[in-house]
Amino acid sequence: NSPLSFFRKTEEKLPLILELPEYRRPRFRNIGYLTFERTRIFIKKAGTMIFIASILIWLVSSIPFNADMDKTIIGYTGRGLAYVTYPMMGLDWKMVIPLVFGIGAKEVIISALGILYSSGGTIVSSLLAAWTIPQAIAFLVFQMTYAPCFATIASMKSESKSWKITVLGFFYPLILTTIITTIVYHLLVLVMG
Repeated sequence: NSPLSFFRKTEEKLPLILELPEYRRPRFRNIGYLTFERTRIFIKKAGTMIFIASILIWLVSSIPFNADMDKTIIGYTGRGLAYVTYPMMGLDWKMVIPLVFGIGAKEVIISALGILYSSGGTIVSSLLAAWTIPQAIAFLVFQMTYAPCFATIASMKSESKSWKITVLGFFYPLILTTIITTIVYHLLVLVMG
């Protein structure tokens, strides 16, 4: 015993005992039901978001009416953003707009691409004709790693109770992704010619 042991509180440490339920084999019926229910709930939520966003994208890509798409609200906005994104990452205005709407919900990106690249053919044929391989890979890298969606941002604010952490949580991945995508794009252009 040390001389200071007199001042220390000694508590008897009890072992932690947790009673675990008996292991059972999962029933395929239960797994199927839970999978179906969770999928149905996700599709309902995501479908509603995609539907509303698609209407909004269509609307801003149609105003003013009877104008070419690049002369609409969405065209002017996208071309303004493309002044930065095209030289850095090879992303033209039709590639940037879905990413902007994707901040609301990532599921909207495919819908936005479908609206912006609909030219009578399939979306795949339209994208193959419009994008180079470095552009496509840069788009995928950016899309997979950029800023979190609004629901995640709201959760960050709710959990951290700090605007500083929330703003940092939005801009840090956005800036880091921009740097990484720029490097990836220029390396691919260099390698592929």
